[in-house]
Amino acid sequence: MKQDLIHRYHQEPAKFGIFGKLPLTWQELDEFKQEQEWSERVFTNALQEYYKHKIHTAWRFLTSPNNWMDPAYVIDAFGNNITYPQELLNLIALLYLALSDSESPGEDSVDNRCGLYFIDLAYIHRAHNWDPKNVNDTPCDDLERDKPSCLRGIKRRLLQGIRDHPKVIIVTQEQYNMEIQDFLVTYWNECMLEMTTKQLQELLCLYKQIVELHNDIKGSLSIENKILLHSLDVPEDRLNDWIQTMKVKYGHSFSWWIKPTREDFDLHNDNDNDDDNSDNETCNCHLLTFQRIRWDELITAIIK
Repeated sequence: MKQDLIHRYHQEPAKFGIFGKLPLTWQELDEFKQEQEWSERVFTNALQEYYKHKIHTAWRFLTSPNNWMDPAYVIDAFGNNITYPQELLNLIALLYLALSDSESPGEDSVDNRCGLYFIDLAYIHRAHNWDPKNVNDTPCDDLERDKPSCLRGIKRRLLQGIRDHPKVIIVTQEQYNMEIQDFLVTYWNECMLEMTTKQLQELLCLYKQIVELHNDIKGSLSIENKILLHSLDVPEDRLNDWIQTMKVKYGHSFSWWIKPTREDFDLHNDNDNDDDNSDNETCNCHLLTFQRIRWDELITAIIK
């Protein structure tokens, strides 16, 4: 994607009066500035041509360090460098891959779709440059250093960049929750059908104590109860098969959810052991991790 942006910039670069084409990188610009012996005022005016240029702005969005950035947006309140999380960068790349897919081009061309997407990236990167100075002011770009959108707003704005592509499916939080629920209900139902009535009744009793009554008994569970709860943990190979199914169903869009899925199913913090003196230990298991799913209803249906 960055190579596409670089190619587009070199085709139509930013221009600055009699000085002509402006270079891509800050290092090249700094060298050009010294060659031309620009004053700071002239240099500031040259920077404004970059701020107006949508392709270069989109390229800056993906470039670190970005010397065009407002210093207030580079360092946070704790003195740490502000960086975009890898998951966000992956989403940006995945949406670009979807838009550049030529197998099902839709009504618009791949070039136009990607061009519109880059314009959206540019607006995201200068979102707060458009903040009005006064309540009654008409929003316009202040042509000052880059002031990008906050992280919370970036994903929402990104999804607006998907245009005219029948293969692009965005997996929302609601859709993801539904898929997780269907997966777990199917697996738990299979496991429960193999259990005895006594085991199911014990599970139902545990559900009522832990989930319905909110009793903190996890630290005082018997070894037998822990084994019973863990018997419904989803094996890694079964989870991997489900993730693969979701990738086939949703394509690149599901990649955003793979990491949080694995984190939710990860029980590596489980400190259970077989000692009798484990009263203060907790029981990490998938039934309790996903207790929002009414597994008591599954048990009741089977017992009846």
